Amino acid sequence: MRAVGDVTNALHALKVGDEVGLRGPFGNGFVPEGADHLLVAGGYGAAPMLFLSTALRGRVRAVVGARTKSELILVRALDEGGVDVHTTTEDGSQGRQGLVTDVVAPWLALDPPDTLYACGPHGMLSALDALAAASGVRAQLSWEAYMRCGVGLCGSCEHQGRLLCVDGPVLAGGTPRTDAAQRDPGDPAPTPVQSDPETPRAEASSTPGTSEGSPSPAT
Repeated sequence: MRAVGDVTNALHALKVGDEVGLRGPFGNGFVPEGADHLLVAGGYGAAPMLFLSTALRGRVRAVVGARTKSELILVRALDEGGVDVHTTTEDGSQGRQGLVTDVVAPWLALDPPDTLYACGPHGMLSALDALAAASGVRAQLSWEAYMRCGVGLCGSCEHQGRLLCVDGPVLAGGTPRTDAAQRDPGDPAPTPVQSDPETPRAEASSTPGTSEGSPSPAT
């Protein structure tokens, strides 16, 4: 967790044994779909991608991006979990120099997954949404915003007409859409990832919502 505001700075100042109150999770998290998965993380967005990876079965690839090598997190943990991990840095200090979309775009064109999952800055998510839609790949995108009331009343977390504390933070993207209204009536409803850290690998959490700020602006 990076210290970027009042709350995160206060958390950084805590000592072992201090008590912290938490609200959440809010809204809806990631839902595993298909047997070929692509995880895309920008900055601290790697954290929920790691949790999600433990719930996936089949082929799992990941692209983790940051501004520089020192800001890449959880790459080793993903690799040790059996994920095929690729990295990008804007300064070229590790992995491919550039953005996560530089790796994702050719994969979507030549070797597309069943589902793309992503968490990171809004610019990265918008670019991935457009790439997935152009490639006919469904996407699940975790959009971050300040969540104040947490019950859909205050509107502070509104994003493109949706309230992230209720409708999100994970929203369907790409093509075809993954929301219930667009599903084949004969398809069984997918099961959301549960958030019990003591459960086996197939039931681990994807950590859907937070109450402060956005992930790192790195991609």
